[in-house]
Amino acid sequence: MKNEYGLDVDYFTKPCARKFNPDMIRRQPPQDLASALARAARTTCAGVQREEAFEWERLYAPGQIVAGDEIRIQFNGKSITVHVAEVLNPGSDREEVVYNRRKNFYFVTSMAIEGSSHAKQERIRIRPLQPE
Repeated sequence: MKNEYGLDVDYFTKPCARKFNPDMIRRQPPQDLASALARAARTTCAGVQREEAFEWERLYAPGQIVAGDEIRIQFNGKSITVHVAEVLNPGSDREEVVYNRRKNFYFVTSMAIEGSSHAKQERIRIRPLQPE
């Protein structure tokens, strides 16, 4: 049976009831739940995963950002997107992300994460994994 938008409802009803019921969710590792949701999203409408909202990831730990990354921050009430010029002390609790050398604009990652930095709501553009 298809719904009014052409979605095959029968295809999703049983798998969703099985994978996304509260008892299963309580016992699932986050990666398994994320995989199931991503598969369902891709099957439903693959284009949704190419939306800009899915290209950005919240900053949650030192070591996420490398020179050349594109980051989006709230600065003076405006959202700006900049490229990272340099990362000092990468991966440490003293990590500093320099995004404008000439004007000496930077933020300390640990302060940004805890919310005490001038840069707010930091997001980084997700980079494709580099082959090792």
